[in-house]
Amino acid sequence: MNDKLSPVRHFKHTVGALKYSCRGLAGTFRSETAFQQETVALVLLPGLAWLLGVRAGHISLLVAAWLLVMLTELLNSALESLCNLVSPEYHILVKRAKDAGSAAVLLALLINFCFWLYLFYAYW
Repeated sequence: MNDKLSPVRHFKHTVGALKYSCRGLAGTFRSETAFQQETVALVLLPGLAWLLGVRAGHISLLVAAWLLVMLTELLNSALESLCNLVSPEYHILVKRAKDAGSAAVLLALLINFCFWLYLFYAYW
């Protein structure tokens, strides 16, 4: 059998990818205050929604919307790290890249806010 098609090789690749992903999550959690805050919100907000009587299906949408915020924060953190490596001193293009990453996080937060606003009006 061709080694590239080996199930064992695919499994090892998948385990390796999962390990790198976990390292990325842990490293970002340790170094980024915003990601720490977003993680706390991911834990607390579904419970709050449940206490307010939101149905499970809607809570899953709220979790998905919050994961979008965290995904955007991860990409923003990666972009900022790369910018700092490439150009440690001030450069207008680095500023624009970092500002765009920050704006992406803001838009993800606004999407999340829209979900909460919709559910607020749907339930009350």
